[in-house]
Amino acid sequence: MIDKYFIIDDVIPKVYQDDIEELLLGNNSFPWYYVADVTLTADKIKKYNTRAICPAFNHVFYEDTNDNNDAWYPFIKPLVYMACDKINFDVNYVLQARSFLQLPISKDVPANHPHIDLQFDHLVCLYYVNDNEAPTTLYKQTRHDVNPEDMSSTDFEPLVTCEPKKGRALFFDGKYYHSSSSPNQSSRCIINFDVLGTAK
Repeated sequence: MIDKYFIIDDVIPKVYQDDIEELLLGNNSFPWYYVADVTLTADKIKKYNTRAICPAFNHVFYEDTNDNNDAWYPFIKPLVYMACDKINFDVNYVLQARSFLQLPISKDVPANHPHIDLQFDHLVCLYYVNDNEAPTTLYKQTRHDVNPEDMSSTDFEPLVTCEPKKGRALFFDGKYYHSSSSPNQSSRCIINFDVLGTAK
């Protein structure tokens, strides 16, 4: 696994950056699906006794538990291999690949839920499809420090804030809690990969 985090610009060629942005944000036929909260599923919101605070749209490219994966996954999959090569990390296995689209909303919406994608060792590669004003915050707390049931009562301490920029990727050990934020001027689009692998 990597040590804490990396922020790398232009992790993939610019022409590929443009193609991905066009697919996700410029193609009227690309399928997006509504979710009540960009971070937590409905069952987790109920389980953790919290509430949905940021509606969004998502698209699942790949899940290792699903035999019927998305037709666009072969186009998106090279992104994570190219990006992780920039931090000398060999991807051995992709656990999931998902995209999220958040539309501009009111400035007084609270920060999105701090969370962990998976409750076991993994690497997160968070790729920014477009420039926008809604950063990602990585926290000092890890899954070893805070149980998911205690998230709403925990005072999370920021480790780093990453500003979205087209072609930029934030890499971090999946044990760290993290959260997105809500845009208030332009749409926010990311692709989130959770992977297993080894540092070179």
